[in-house]
Amino acid sequence: MKFEVIARAIIIVEGKVLCQRNVEKDEYALPGGHIERGETVRETLIRELEEETGMPIFVGKLTYINENFFVQDGEEIHEIGFYFLSSIIGDIPETIESREEHIDFRFIDLDHLEDKDVYPRFLRTVLPEDAKKNFSDTLKHIIQKGEEEHWTE
Repeated sequence: MKFEVIARAIIIVEGKVLCQRNVEKDEYALPGGHIERGETVRETLIRELEEETGMPIFVGKLTYINENFFVQDGEEIHEIGFYFLSSIIGDIPETIESREEHIDFRFIDLDHLEDKDVYPRFLRTVLPEDAKKNFSDTLKHIIQKGEEEHWTE
């Protein structure tokens, strides 16, 4: 089983969340990526967004820790993800250009997140609900194994 640790940014602007789309699979995730050796999760987010978009971000409150067990391209993966409320520093461009060919960026209306192939799956329902409550709940630890999903606060 492959073990991965990732950091993701929750950037919400006017009721829409910034997502990165895998252009080959037409699947969405929140922006961010894999943690490199010696790097904190906050440093990861700052580096990844700079590499992928050229935009500086502010990394705020840790909102979700997600343990996700899944199979990708025939390989079993145990992924631990740290999700932070974040914001773009400076003006927010209407279109965010990707510096990497395999992804592009789109703002998706939170009310339509369930209609998209957003991964991990919990984001489709939990993120819009928490956004409506201004993320006033405590940190959520979400575990996904196959179709099974549960969380603690």
